[in-house]
Amino acid sequence: MRVQVQMLAILTAALTAGCIDGLAETGDSSGSAGGGSSTTGVETLGAESSGESSGETPEGPNPGGPGCGNRQLDPGEECDEGDNTPTCDADCTFPQCGDRFTNAAAGEDCDGGGVDTFQCDFDCTAPVCGDGHQNVVAGEVCEPGGVNLADCDKDCTVPECGDGVHNDVVEPCESNLVDSDKCNADCTLAVCGDGYFNHWANEGCDDGPEGSALCDPDCTVTKCGDGYVNTLAGEECDKGSKNTETCDEDCTFPECGDGIFNELVETCEVGHFPPPNMGCLNCDLTCKAGFADCNEDLEDGCEVVITTDSDNCGSCGNICPFQTECINEVCQP
Repeated sequence: MRVQVQMLAILTAALTAGCIDGLAETGDSSGSAGGGSSTTGVETLGAESSGESSGETPEGPNPGGPGCGNRQLDPGEECDEGDNTPTCDADCTFPQCGDRFTNAAAGEDCDGGGVDTFQCDFDCTAPVCGDGHQNVVAGEVCEPGGVNLADCDKDCTVPECGDGVHNDVVEPCESNLVDSDKCNADCTLAVCGDGYFNHWANEGCDDGPEGSALCDPDCTVTKCGDGYVNTLAGEECDKGSKNTETCDEDCTFPECGDGIFNELVETCEVGHFPPPNMGCLNCDLTCKAGFADCNEDLEDGCEVVITTDSDNCGSCGNICPFQTECINEVCQP
């Protein structure tokens, strides 16, 4: 029994040694077939995982790859800073206007791919009227750079009266197409004499700087007595609806026989009924024959009959003597 156990142990040891030698020979033969020094299988696997044995790298950037955002520069990444930064986009490419990736950290408001869009200028700034760049897609008809120009309003529209924008280069005022106390509907200043009738500017009329027969140059309706002499309306004078020594109340010069009684220069006028027992000669009142104005009161006219009045016989104040009477303007016994 002891002899059998010893033989089994010797046999086991021999088999184990043979396997190890076989493995060694296999390793040597594979190394010789490769034409170089022998390497172990572990060493060969390590060289392939690092990419050094193949020497290959991906062509161009690989935006948003599996490792993008880990703050490590992986193959195919231009940069990797974990998010948008002034020097790197969140997709691990360098910031560039026109790449359709908006990087606010790099100063981009938007990115429309290098062309104007409704929401973005070609230079990656938001469309703003007055920025100096005309973005037609965003509705800018023109671009004046924030100021009014002869051909462009500051809101990037073409100047037009009534558009609600006062362009002081071409418009004196902006009316919104309605009259106001300061602006005519045609966007001209409301000024008397401009030939444009503006009721809201307190104009009664407006026929230009010279006026007309119906409109005074001060934009009031022509009327005798308004204090303005409108010769086109036939006025010779105008002293304000009253007689003066130089002007009748009908805006004509005083003249005897014109039918206008001007008490300042006339005592009577043809066509106007004189006081009782009085007549009018050359616009002067005269008493009719046999009458006299002894109290000098025109209201009662020539109140004394001098042909029979013994206190005014023949003339005012001529008193007939005692026991005489006035007959035919003569005191008789």
